[in-house]
Amino acid sequence: MRATFADIWDDSDIQPYAFANIIISNGGASALCFFIFPHIPGNAEATVGVIGATLGIVGYLMARREMSGFHELQSVSAQDIE
Repeated sequence: MRATFADIWDDSDIQPYAFANIIISNGGASALCFFIFPHIPGNAEATVGVIGATLGIVGYLMARREMSGFHELQSVSAQDIE
């Protein structure tokens, strides 16, 4: 995930803030699950996990499509490197 954030926010001035967002979101989700999951059945936990994973994939694909205009991918051949 950090590599994706580094690709999206490639400005070195804002990268620390992007990485801080990762830490805050991971910590918040972990704390929420720690307190909520003991009180809900296993099927609900599985459903939350599947929905979270699906939303993560969809969000990644949307961000990739959004940023494709900003970061044009160019193929590099062996002659370009030499």
